[in-house]
Amino acid sequence: MVMHPDHTKYTDIATEFGLFEYKRLPFGLRNASASFQRLMNLVLAGLNEFQISCYIDDLVIAVGSFDEHLAKLEMVFQRLQKANLKVKPSKCSFLKDQITYLGHTVREGQVYPDKKNLDSIREALPPKTKRQVRSFLGLTGFYRKFIPKYSEIALPLTELTKDCNGFKWTEMEQSAFEKLK
Repeated sequence: MVMHPDHTKYTDIATEFGLFEYKRLPFGLRNASASFQRLMNLVLAGLNEFQISCYIDDLVIAVGSFDEHLAKLEMVFQRLQKANLKVKPSKCSFLKDQITYLGHTVREGQVYPDKKNLDSIREALPPKTKRQVRSFLGLTGFYRKFIPKYSEIALPLTELTKDCNGFKWTEMEQSAFEKLK
């Protein structure tokens, strides 16, 4: 993303070889990724109703037919070109039946949890500390939309994470742990 010329002075780096300024927004700067996400949201505004989603620099176009896919690609490419953004062909995948995206697998118009992450949940050992319980709840919580009544099931484990309670693993916590797995 090209930085406005008036703002380059805020990125000065003084070295023994001279003063250097960024011409493009480096992702090491605070809020750079949020700014780029905002840009992508503006560029693709109105297209999300057409099964197009974006997360920072990842775009997914989920459609039912070849012709529909080409039409959506053309719309996206026109928007990117108008915003002076480029894509790197070596990082692109087109016309896939299935794709893994942000911990989910998208296939045939349906979204599923990523099998690799599910395997790590299934192989999890019972937690021995509050920190391990929090870690397990974080991992399973990522897929809570696939688990009906997740909060009810996880309640015994959530209670273990509170500061006022000691860590006491009983049959109730073991049952919740197994159910979430």
